[in-house]
Amino acid sequence: MILTGLVVSFFDLNLFGIYVQSAAYQSFLELIDATEKILPGIRREHKLQLRNSHPAEELTNITTCFEGCLDYILYQPEHFELINVYSPPSKATVASIIGVEDEKKVSLPNFHTPSDHLPLISDFRFSNKNCS
Repeated sequence: MILTGLVVSFFDLNLFGIYVQSAAYQSFLELIDATEKILPGIRREHKLQLRNSHPAEELTNITTCFEGCLDYILYQPEHFELINVYSPPSKATVASIIGVEDEKKVSLPNFHTPSDHLPLISDFRFSNKNCS
């Protein structure tokens, strides 16, 4: 499995941690307990053993109110081998592309960049680990 996309953690929940560590954190457990009445028997863990292809501290989102990492490519090393990782452009590179001299004035989206998310790209190949 390869899972890509935006992981927005609300209420200070570490959803990324839940994905990669296979278990819910305490703050998430409190939210789950509240939903237990609505969804009895909800599963609180998984066995997917996901790994992030990029360092979690990479900048993937730049707006006037937020800068940080919101986007991930998660994969199962049991089934996929990570071949190459292409880092998103730095804030300095984005500033240069859009013609802004002061990096502090970079905000996305804008005329040159239609999204507030920077691209994450990884190359994978199917793993032979489980083949007989």
